[in-house]
Amino acid sequence: YSSESVTNQAFWLGFSEMFAGLEWFEGYLERLAHVTKQDVWACAQRYLHPSQRTVGFYRPRKENGHG
Repeated sequence: YSSESVTNQAFWLGFSEMFAGLEWFEGYLERLAHVTKQDVWACAQRYLHPSQRTVGFYRPRKENGHG
């Protein structure tokens, strides 16, 4: 939904022109549609190793007896 408004469309056109070009922007949805579950799985297996992950926990601060 980020490209529904004219302003956001202009942003994405300019942004894509900085690193790739108009052709990249125009073909983005078609290329995205060709990505399969197997493609995502293969990429995850290649790059997302358990030994390289960082796990963090957010804990609320106790202020005034709340939290």
